[in-house]
Amino acid sequence: MRIRLFLASLVAIGIFFNLQMGPAAEPWPSDVEGFVKPQPGEHPRLLFRKADVPALKKKAETPEGKAILQRLRFLLGNNGESFPRNFSPATKGYPGPGKYQNLVIRETGYFTISHAAGYGLLYQLTGEQKYADLGRQSFKKMMEGIRDIDSRYSFIGPNGELRSGSSWAVAALGYDLCYDGWDEDFRKEVAQAFLTVQIEQQKDKKELKSLKKAKEAKDKGLFSSLCPRLVQDAAEILEEMLNE
Repeated sequence: MRIRLFLASLVAIGIFFNLQMGPAAEPWPSDVEGFVKPQPGEHPRLLFRKADVPALKKKAETPEGKAILQRLRFLLGNNGESFPRNFSPATKGYPGPGKYQNLVIRETGYFTISHAAGYGLLYQLTGEQKYADLGRQSFKKMMEGIRDIDSRYSFIGPNGELRSGSSWAVAALGYDLCYDGWDEDFRKEVAQAFLTVQIEQQKDKKELKSLKKAKEAKDKGLFSSLCPRLVQDAAEILEEMLNE
């Protein structure tokens, strides 16, 4: 009864606001006022733009900003100044011994798939090439198949659609933040790697690029329908980057 009343209330509120607002004054969605579309080869572009960097540098000097960067450097290990020496030994998402038992490393000082993004942020805030170089080292390890400290997450062969999204998202963030500090050949190598990585699945492995032509899953719930669409969008964006 309470659930029905709650849903009825939501419908009533929706109808009320629709009547109050009247017909839309302009098409939706519409462009955000003042938004400047990223130019070909412009990076960073995901969480912030190049024009935002000066303001971010000022925020990094505040007590809160300093605390955040101190924590970032701690998590990167070696104060963010040198590359980790320890790596996960896992070669798949669930190495066992149980059927769905993943390997989780809780010690500090290990490489993670977030390292490239962390070094990339330091590169953006300091402008020092050494951080872009550390980001490059991170991507080389990811392209070799080195997995995260939670073995389900990886650039190469993340475990299923659930973990592939976050694995590739944090990798894309690292690519975006380090982009200006890499040579053209390495940029293309990384972008091409995004288009050929595969999801670790027991019955079926789908290349990211091939999902562009795949039909969305039906009758398998929202998650199964949504993931292929997101992967298709990601592939299209990366192909645009390769053609820039």
